[in-house]
Amino acid sequence: MLLQRSKLAAATVERPRLAPPWSIALLGTLVLAVLVAIYPHKALVNRIIEAPQNDLTDSYLVNLLRTDSGNPQLGLTLARHQLGSGLYDKLDITLDRLLQSPDEETRLEATWLSWRAAEQRFHRMDAGTLQQADRMAQLRTRLRTLAALDWPEHRTIEIARLALQFGDTQLGIELLQRIAASGQGRSADWYAEAARAALAGGEYLAAGKFFLIAVRRTSLSVEQRNFFIDGMLALQSGNQVKEALALAEEELAVTPSLGESSQVLELLVRFARSVKRPDLADKYARKLLRLSLLRQWKQQQLAQVYGIRWQPVSEKGGPQLPFDDRIYTLGFEAFLDNRKLEDAWQVAAAAVRQAPNNLAWRERLARVSEWTGRPALALTHWLYLARANGSDEAWQAILRLSPGLFDDNALLIALEHQLRQQPANPALAVELVATFERLGDPRGAMRVLEQLYRQRKQPELLAVMAELAGRMGEDKTALELWQSFMTADSLTAAQAVHVATLYLIRGEQASALAVLESADDADESDTAGTAYWRLRGDIAARLGDDKKATAAYRHVLAGQEAVAGDHENLARLLLDEYPLEAARVSSDGWLRFRSSNLLLQALSLYATAGRWQDMGKLMSTLSAEESAQLRQQASFLRLSAQYRMAIGQRSLALADLDAAFALSADNADVQQALLWLLVESGEGKRLRNVMAAHERDWQPDPAMHDVLAAANLALSIPDVALRRYLTPRLAAHRDDFLWLMNYADALEQNQELDRAWRLRKQLLLDEKMRERQQAAAEQLPREMVALRRAARARLLMQARPGDPAYATLREMLRLDRAADGQLSPSARDAAFAWLLDAEQYDAARGWLWQQYAKTAARPLWGEMRLALESGDRALSGQLLDDFAPLIPRNDRIEAARLAGDVRLAQSEAFDAQTDLPADDPLHLQLGETLLAHSHHVGGRVWQNDIGSVDERNSGVSAHIAISPRLTMDFEMGKITRHNRDPATMGETPDETSRSARMVWLHDEGKTKLTVAERNSFEKYHPLLIEHEQNLDRRLTASFALGHDQPANESTALRVGGMKDMASVSLAYHLTRFDRFMVERSYDRFYAQTGAELGSGHVWQFEYGHALRTEPRSLEASVFWSQHRYSQKSYVNDPQLAPLFPAGEYSPSSVGTFFVPTNFNFKGIRLSTDMNFEEDYTRAWRPYASIARTWHSDEGPGYDLAAGIAGSVFGADHLNLGWRLSRGGANTDGLVREFGFNYRLHF
Repeated sequence: MLLQRSKLAAATVERPRLAPPWSIALLGTLVLAVLVAIYPHKALVNRIIEAPQNDLTDSYLVNLLRTDSGNPQLGLTLARHQLGSGLYDKLDITLDRLLQSPDEETRLEATWLSWRAAEQRFHRMDAGTLQQADRMAQLRTRLRTLAALDWPEHRTIEIARLALQFGDTQLGIELLQRIAASGQGRSADWYAEAARAALAGGEYLAAGKFFLIAVRRTSLSVEQRNFFIDGMLALQSGNQVKEALALAEEELAVTPSLGESSQVLELLVRFARSVKRPDLADKYARKLLRLSLLRQWKQQQLAQVYGIRWQPVSEKGGPQLPFDDRIYTLGFEAFLDNRKLEDAWQVAAAAVRQAPNNLAWRERLARVSEWTGRPALALTHWLYLARANGSDEAWQAILRLSPGLFDDNALLIALEHQLRQQPANPALAVELVATFERLGDPRGAMRVLEQLYRQRKQPELLAVMAELAGRMGEDKTALELWQSFMTADSLTAAQAVHVATLYLIRGEQASALAVLESADDADESDTAGTAYWRLRGDIAARLGDDKKATAAYRHVLAGQEAVAGDHENLARLLLDEYPLEAARVSSDGWLRFRSSNLLLQALSLYATAGRWQDMGKLMSTLSAEESAQLRQQASFLRLSAQYRMAIGQRSLALADLDAAFALSADNADVQQALLWLLVESGEGKRLRNVMAAHERDWQPDPAMHDVLAAANLALSIPDVALRRYLTPRLAAHRDDFLWLMNYADALEQNQELDRAWRLRKQLLLDEKMRERQQAAAEQLPREMVALRRAARARLLMQARPGDPAYATLREMLRLDRAADGQLSPSARDAAFAWLLDAEQYDAARGWLWQQYAKTAARPLWGEMRLALESGDRALSGQLLDDFAPLIPRNDRIEAARLAGDVRLAQSEAFDAQTDLPADDPLHLQLGETLLAHSHHVGGRVWQNDIGSVDERNSGVSAHIAISPRLTMDFEMGKITRHNRDPATMGETPDETSRSARMVWLHDEGKTKLTVAERNSFEKYHPLLIEHEQNLDRRLTASFALGHDQPANESTALRVGGMKDMASVSLAYHLTRFDRFMVERSYDRFYAQTGAELGSGHVWQFEYGHALRTEPRSLEASVFWSQHRYSQKSYVNDPQLAPLFPAGEYSPSSVGTFFVPTNFNFKGIRLSTDMNFEEDYTRAWRPYASIARTWHSDEGPGYDLAAGIAGSVFGADHLNLGWRLSRGGANTDGLVREFGFNYRLHF
């Protein structure tokens, strides 16, 4: 529109007015007021709200909202219409406005409509899509938000339903439980509906609880029962039967009337059984049965009132009313589940009384009667069932029960039925026959069997008939039937035993064995098989066929039915040819049956074979109780002693034999064992005492002669052994090689050397004896074969000494050595004796250590010989103390002499004259022994050239033997001196001496006291005390104190000096071959005038090794000494001047003239038989010594000695000796010595 640019030229015309403006306004106001007053606005709005939904209604609502936008009812109605029309976009706008309303109810309703819209949208989505799953999750979340708001009850129920529908079961149940807890007046149906809703949501426990609440909300018993059962079934459908039982227990306590419902109780019984709650099942079953009986009783009362007569169904007392089979069955099963068998039996018995023709209840009663210990009643009902329906179970039950009840009539009925069903079963026929026999009608059994055999020609029936005939005493008929059976079939082991027994009764043992061998091999694991093999072995043994008998008994022992007697029988069969196998069989029998007879037999065989390790293993299986019982038997103690002796337990072995002898002193086996053990153990003193006490009583028994002879030989009384026990039986043992060898040894010991040699030569050359020995060896055990081999080898070595003997020894040892590398005792002894005879003492000693270290059977004769040959005084003394009676007499005398016990040696030699009158060497030994403790006189003459001084030393002596421990020696002598060089020495006066010495011998050493008078430059009186103490067998200590003793440290001291001295020394024998000595001495030197000259102290060491100990002995030694002297610097004694060279005496030179200077001295020496300078020897024996020495001042030197000693007239000793030395410890010049000593014993 164009803007006005200029003012109009026309003039303004004023319009005419009909009424003034204020009147118009007033009129309009009046009209409007009238219209408002007469317009029906509220009614219109209500009509729009209540009008059905259509487009016109929606338009009205929209227009009304424009005029009345704050009206919540219009907004909610519009929202509902939009929700119903699916106008979700418009609905969202409407709801957004409503959700802002200040009114809480409007907001709640808008929230609910918003949920309804979301729900409709969800249902319109495609099923199974991911979007739908996400939307469902969102809806569950919104439901939980809705549930948190304060809704009315019906809306809360709806939300709970929706929660269950959308899978939020927890929320749904929580809401329902909240409503149930808050609402006091709701009906049972409401809770039932809630339960069904929970059940639909899979909440079985909640559903069950709601149903139980419904039970409490109704007073009608029918509804209570139905709701209860529904609740239980709801829980069962959720596999929550245990929870159902727990809730049922609670509900029954609140609503006791439920316990009067048989349907409820049946359900609970089934539930309890299904979850293995027999206690609950038992309780409910009892209530159920009590309810059933109560109903029967009421029916009976009603019948009495109206005169109704029930049809009787039982012939015995008890209820005669119809019973509920289902309830009785349920109760019966519940009682069984709870292991209340007695209650179950009562139910079954009641059921059978009321329905005796009910076979199911009969069967139940039969079973539970067995379980409750009523076998007789069970058998009665099983018989009823068997006759009624012929069930196999019933017949089997009769077969099972009737034997234990001794109801043979019932058993016979069952067996006849079974035999009709199984005519080919021989076991049934056998049982039928046994039943007839128990009924006392064996003829009836035979008739039945004959009838069966005619119908069916079965060989098994013949066997049954034969056995029956045998038991009837008709042996002939039985044997004929068995023969008929054998023509058709082979015998089993048990059958063969029957037939063989029949033949044995007739005395036909060979036929019996043939029948047993013709039978099939039996299985030794069962009783019949064991009996078969035992009988077969017994018959074979009677017929002398040990091989077959042994094989049969081995089968017996392989089975479980063997007895101790079977082991004894097999061991008896093996004893002669296979003793070790017999021992093993006996040992196995002991371990299996603990039979003392088997143990003793096994121990005896092992002891005979020397199998000490096996014997020890067997002894270790004894319990303390068994050992105590067996130690009451002399035979066991005897074997135990042998074992303990073999393993070195000598004292225990002797204790066992003492106990055995105390139990059975008259038992020859114990007597022999005691003597043998005393011989082997070295208990010579006890052996001598036993022989003295019992030899006269045992002598008449020929069985004791061998051991008595051995005992006398061990005691070195061969004459008695020969006269009483060996020579009288010589003719009876002409073919016994070992016995004859022992006889030859006895002859040799009795000094009948020619007879012994002739016998041995005859044995060596006797080819027939050799053939018999070889033939016998094939039947002897290994130990006896080894003994024979060793005896023959010893015979060959004696006949062919040297290399042939050595070859024989090697061959014997090669053949004798066992698989474990051990030699037999006989081979060990033979080798040891050969080494001693060959004088191979070192080898013999090594053999002794190697072969005898682990055995108590020591070769005392060999040990003593080694000790004597080596001069081992300690060992020989120990052997003499411990085993004197068992040591050969000659060695015993020599050992006593070596030990210094002269009286013992003399006593032994003298006593031997009575026992061995023909022993010439012993007579000679007696003479030598008597010399060792005898008086003697003697003399000496020696020429000693010591540097420039020549000496002739001569003298006489006398020895007085006061007692074996105390002797006195007296001596007178003279030394004539001549000085060949006055420039080195002045006067050399002659010297005379007289002395007396007492020697006291004690157990561990000796003490000497010597007093003397010597007159040389001046007269002086020496006094000397010496003591020697054996600290042990190897260590000896010596002490000496002397006053005014002759001094030999220099020529001047030898002529005119003397000394006080003290010394101590130790000598130690490292081995039998090695010795070591150390000595420390201190000397104070004086002139014979009394002037003190100086002092000195000396260390001496010596080590010696015996290269050979027996004559001829040979020893190598090394020695070293340190000499330290101190001379007086000024000695003013003019009396000493004559001893100095002319004009050389001065007080300052006296000390150096007499006392030597310091020096060291050492050397090596080789010597042989030096002891014969003093020791008595009947034969002439040379001796010698050679040494190389070194003097620290004089340089090297030497020491040579030689001589010969022996007896001139027998009871005397002559020693001729010579010595040459230079650079010795006591002189710096050349020393020559030669002369002789002689003594005569009287």
